[in-house]
Amino acid sequence: MSSSMRRFLEAIDELDLRDFSLQGDPFTWSEGLNGQSMTKLNRFLVFEDQERHFSGMVQCTLPRPMYDHFLILLDGGRARRGPIPFHFENMWMKKEGFKELLKGWWQGFNFSRSYSFILAEKLKALKTNLKTWNNDVFGKVGVNKRLALDKVAFWVDQERLRVLSVWELKTRKKAREDFKKWALMEEIS
Repeated sequence: MSSSMRRFLEAIDELDLRDFSLQGDPFTWSEGLNGQSMTKLNRFLVFEDQERHFSGMVQCTLPRPMYDHFLILLDGGRARRGPIPFHFENMWMKKEGFKELLKGWWQGFNFSRSYSFILAEKLKALKTNLKTWNNDVFGKVGVNKRLALDKVAFWVDQERLRVLSVWELKTRKKAREDFKKWALMEEIS
């Protein structure tokens, strides 16, 4: 064991940090044909009092979408309440033709009265159009990402059981690319 690793372990012990039990796959890294070498490299460390304070926290692995490391999720168990306020999504800018579509909607709205009334009404109408368009084009990004991750997980499991065919390797690659796309959209969002 290297001296830096020894010092790291001593610091963990001195600070009285705890590693949560890992739900799901017990390993966070695998390598070799069909993942023959596996170990737990990645982990969340917390102070003991935090562990008691956040009794609903769990650490779990997510399917490995790319590379040789599994993603880890630290879930505090908190639930969001109430409707999500409307906001402009940066991911919309990635869609080809979006600016022209936005311009066309804005110019197509026809209201009369005071300038402040016209602006307010145009913004309301634009909000409605954007919500509908977003749902049609992007759907629920989190749901799409989760579905893509499920496909990746399926191929990770299959790869553990057997050697994949050329077609299956292409399908696995496509699943990873889809996951990457939705993860990027979520990140940009």
